[in-house]
Parts: sequence; structure tokens; C-alpha cells
Amino acid sequence: MACRYRKIKKNIPLEIFLEDEICYNDYVAISSINRMTSGGIFMLWTRSELKGRAKFLLKQNYWYSVLAALIYTFLLGNGFTHSYNILKNKNSEVETSIQGFHPILMFGIAATVAVVVVISFIVYLAIAYFLWNPMTVGCCKFFKNGRDGRQDVKDIFRMVRDCNKTVRMTMLLKTIYLTLWSLLFIVPGVIKGYEYAMVPYLLLDHPEMSRQEIFAESKRMMMGNKWDAFVLDLSFIGWHLLGACTFGILTFLYVNPYQYYTEVELYHVLRDRM
Repeated sequence: MACRYRKIKKNIPLEIFLEDEICYNDYVAISSINRMTSGGIFMLWTRSELKGRAKFLLKQNYWYSVLAALIYTFLLGNGFTHSYNILKNKNSEVETSIQGFHPILMFGIAATVAVVVVISFIVYLAIAYFLWNPMTVGCCKFFKNGRDGRQDVKDIFRMVRDCNKTVRMTMLLKTIYLTLWSLLFIVPGVIKGYEYAMVPYLLLDHPEMSRQEIFAESKRMMMGNKWDAFVLDLSFIGWHLLGACTFGILTFLYVNPYQYYTEVELYHVLRDRM
């Protein structure tokens, strides 16, 4: 199908370019967009379609997107991974340190380390509750708002002040659930990570929902889509390998924001299908 191209101007709402038989050309061309009708017809999507839209969004607000992606990547790296490492590493430290000691001394060392682990984890949860998790939702808001041209990096920090108790507690429970699932084996943690992937976006779109409803809706949206989402993430491996060859420069300047926008597009597709 032939495309009718138009010149791209900055901060134009994406919906303008997603009408049937109309596409955009900003180094990305999509021949047609299958949209869900008002009657609820199933909406098809492909990886190339989502990634094409993501590239367009990234070009609309590039440098602020890079900044937001840097913040988002830092938050993700200091979130689940940090809590998981606390519990895993401290456990191995206990096993190593108590070898060869008297049983009573072994018990004292183990109890001391256990207290340190618990206190460290509580401190981490407190920081996540008041700072990291609200900023994570703020980052999701930034990338999500790219569709209608209302992006503002300040939203990331405003969310720390403005988000309600439901947002904070839901994100905190998500962190705890993922940590506990991953303590069993890595695979269950990965599966649950995809199952809960839509939680931040649902919190933004449905502030009226309870925590239970948010988790249930995310699970419903990802039902039958976890494998496709996993394959979508795998499609970025080549980019990340190329980023490693540039010592992470390409990853931070292009790959990460590109991937975050793609996740937003996946959310919109799954949301519109519900």
C-alpha cells in the first residue's frame, strides 16, 4: 500500500498520523495501521510497527527523552536489582563467614547479619516508597505523554510530590513481589516482571482503581502476550550489543529511550484491545 508522506513538525500528537491509510515519514514509514474499531474488533500489532512509532516519538523530543531515559535506567537499576542482591549476597556472606566457628558464635554472627539485612531492606523500601517508585511512575508518564506532545521532564520529579498513597503502595508491592518471586528462581521473577509490566501505566490512566484492580488488570492485559513482549525485548539485543561496543554511549543516547517508547506503544495497543 502506498503511503502519503507529510512533513513532520515538532510536538504533533501521534494520533494525527495513525489514521487508516495515512502514515508518517521521519525515517520511519508504516504502510497501514490496523486500529480497533468502536465495536471492539481485535487490534493486530507487529514489532516493526511498535518500534516504528517509538522511533518517531523519540525524534519528536530527543534530548529530553535521553535525559528521562537516563533517570529511568538509574531507577530501574537501583530498584529490583538492588533489593534482590541484598537478599542474595547477604545470604552467601553468612554461609562463608560462619564456617569453622563455634556454634554459639556462628549463631551470633548469623543473627547480626540477619538484622543488618532486614534493616537494609527496610531502608531500601522506604527510599523506594517515597522517592524511587514515584519517580519511576513519573518517567512512565513522560514517555507516555509523548503521544500527545505534552512531555515535561519536570513531571518525573513532580510525581514525588503529587502521587497518592495508592501509587506508592502499589509500586512498592510490585517491587516486593518481584523480589520474592526471583528468590525462588530467576524464571518466575522474569514471568512476573512481564505480568506486572503495565502497572505504572495503569496507575496513570486509572487513578480510581485499587491496588488489587491494578494488578489484576495488568495480569489480564499481559495474558497471552508475555511471550510476545519477551520476544519484543529480545529484538533489542543487537542494539544493546552495539551499545556495548561504544562503551554504553549508544545505549544511553539511543537504545534505552527507543526501548522505553516501544514499551509505551505496547501498552497502548494492549489497552485498546481490552
